Amino acid sequence: MLDRKQLATPRRHGQVLVEPPAAAQRNSLTAAHDDGTLLDRPLAAVRRDLRRRLGWSDPVVITGHQAEFIHPGVFAKTIAAAAVTPPHGTGVYLTVDSDTPKTAALPVPLVHDRSLRLRRLGLPDVDPRLPLEGQAPLSRRRWQNWFAEVRDLLPGPADWFDIYVAGWLAVPDGGRLADAFVAAQRACEASLDIRHEHIATSELSAWPEFRAYLLHIARDAERFASLYNDAQQAYRARHGVRTVQRPVPPLQIAAARIELPFWVRRAGGLRQRLAVSRGRRVMLLAGGEPIGPLPETGDWSAALEPLECERDGWQLRPRALTLSGFARLVLGNLFLHGIGGAKYDELTDAFTGAFWGRPPEPLACVSAALLLDLPHDPQAAAKRDAARRRARDVRHNPQRQLEAPDPELTARRADLVQAGRDLAERERHNRVARRANYRALQGVNAALVERHAGEVARIEAAVPDAQQRVAEATIARSREYFHGLFARDAIEQLTRAVRDAYSAD
Repeated sequence: MLDRKQLATPRRHGQVLVEPPAAAQRNSLTAAHDDGTLLDRPLAAVRRDLRRRLGWSDPVVITGHQAEFIHPGVFAKTIAAAAVTPPHGTGVYLTVDSDTPKTAALPVPLVHDRSLRLRRLGLPDVDPRLPLEGQAPLSRRRWQNWFAEVRDLLPGPADWFDIYVAGWLAVPDGGRLADAFVAAQRACEASLDIRHEHIATSELSAWPEFRAYLLHIARDAERFASLYNDAQQAYRARHGVRTVQRPVPPLQIAAARIELPFWVRRAGGLRQRLAVSRGRRVMLLAGGEPIGPLPETGDWSAALEPLECERDGWQLRPRALTLSGFARLVLGNLFLHGIGGAKYDELTDAFTGAFWGRPPEPLACVSAALLLDLPHDPQAAAKRDAARRRARDVRHNPQRQLEAPDPELTARRADLVQAGRDLAERERHNRVARRANYRALQGVNAALVERHAGEVARIEAAVPDAQQRVAEATIARSREYFHGLFARDAIEQLTRAVRDAYSAD
């Protein structure tokens, strides 16, 4: 359904990407694949019972992102999920709180002394080594002060920012950082009349369905890892990716253990890669160390209660592809990705189809661009290139770049140029004479540069100035800024554009 050749990042203000078109997405909602099993239960029954327990009605549309200050292109998925979900269905926002923060600072563009620069405000009490679910308890006072500092730097109205912050600060002192991101997301959705269900990876990882998904893979680890690695290698070959670790690292298959695409950690600790041992008694491993046995039974009862390692305080979490695999195999009828996820989920299609003997549910891609109204020169790059050419040329052809070059030196230079042409035509093999002519020409160039040193210095000084204008234009044209930095009018413009894309079909 998804044509990955169409996945070009939107760059223009207000531009929206919806692939495949809305009609194809809606048609996919009725094309669920109900074959396959999870442990010994039919997937159709697993999905039915899970939705009944959660109060979700069919069809289910899933989207989501890491718990972070997302940009408008990511927020567009929230709007799209609401637009494509029929009135009788359920839209779900999945917050990935099991990932480590991409950054510990928020970039905010700032106009200062008639120039544009970025200011990066460090996030209070955020440890980039720990996943979001494991961050320090919220200090409401510290975050309130931080948001006030951001608000003072906003390039425009704070009406949308205030909605976000009000939701965030509704989380009580000592609450989870991940829950604050969810509360802020909910507040923004509610202001646009969007009513998604919300779940987090830390929450779904305790469900029997997720435990069954992990056990199903772990009990056939070698076959799964081989299929996973085959999909990774085929992706690299297909797309010309030379780096072995891209787009995801291959799973390690060793004599004593097999890596699984899951994380494991203790509360307060760092994430480690999960593996299973080989042998008669299969153990789950963290960093190569045993943390508990794999249940001997392979039926559904093994997933109903926490595993021994979970009872001992270990937390099992999906990595990127297994999270989207679980979401598309078990949770929803349609998964809305951004551009990066839609590209790498080509691997999920491959290994899920090979391992389970059926494809995961369809995916679609939604993205958009909103640009802040910031001062910049749209021609900055062209002017920089021109400044570089002039600065280079003033050393080699100073007579072309100087406003009033010394006439005597200019005439001497012209004579040498003509003499060089004559030598090339009549005495091309007279290397001594041609070399002497070239050196004389260099000497005249140097004399012109020296005679007009002040003007040459101004020409060359224009290059770093032009480079600074390019840097400012790059700051101004970025589509990556936190959506809370935009005015509500801009977000409503984005909302209309996305909804129009879904009503056009």
